[in-house]
Amino acid sequence: MSWIRFGARLISREPAAAGQFIAEFEMEGEAPDAQPGQFVQLALPDAFWPRPFSLLDWRHEGGGARFKILFAVVGGGTRALERMAIGSRLEGHGPLGRGFPAPAGPTWMIAGGYGVAPLLFSARRSAALAGPPVRLFYGAASKDLLWQGSDLREQAAIFTTVDGSLGRQGTVLDAVREDLAAGSERPVLYSCGPMGLLDAVGSLAEESGLTALVSIETLMPCGMGVCRGCAVPLSNDLASETRRYVMACEDGPVMDSRAVDWKLERACRL
Repeated sequence: MSWIRFGARLISREPAAAGQFIAEFEMEGEAPDAQPGQFVQLALPDAFWPRPFSLLDWRHEGGGARFKILFAVVGGGTRALERMAIGSRLEGHGPLGRGFPAPAGPTWMIAGGYGVAPLLFSARRSAALAGPPVRLFYGAASKDLLWQGSDLREQAAIFTTVDGSLGRQGTVLDAVREDLAAGSERPVLYSCGPMGLLDAVGSLAEESGLTALVSIETLMPCGMGVCRGCAVPLSNDLASETRRYVMACEDGPVMDSRAVDWKLERACRL
């Protein structure tokens, strides 16, 4: 099965960074497998539409599964999730979308803020499958906005902060550019974070002759391509008179950065 509608019980919620939390859920019933970069839609109190959350972890237990998400408190739905009592039940559906492929060679992962979730999931799964080593770059404006959990230390995450309060000073892309210039490695770039970061990662990949896979961040009311609310403009190379946009939830969220018309996306960005 590719995805299911499910009931889930909140079993833990822990602070991660300023305004950010890690929530773990236990699913009811049989569960499919999930890939890093996929997401679930959760029906939250005080939110009319379900909200999409990238998976931080997904593991089977018996016939069911437990999964984790990293979320920031930014609106009514996530405020309700922050306040939800442990043991509370909610409805959801997933896992949805196209995820990151398993790394097959040198891979550098570039995370902005809570976009670290699917990249850490990918790095952990690659390590568990004895895949090639990956490098995880993780940046934010300041130390308090970065989750500093043991999983990140195990992956030897390279922290960056604009104000220099943790790790290397500058943006996360500054660190990536410096390390590319200092070495001879030609990695594939994986990235998740704000659309401005993904746009910049796409530009860096084009300048450097690299491949970049980016996880598109946009509104996803239904998560299944029905509502057409997560349209992404296609680059001129891929667009046609009958197909100018694709849906992030169906054709992504992970896409080759070259598939996106970043100029048009930038003009339409909320």
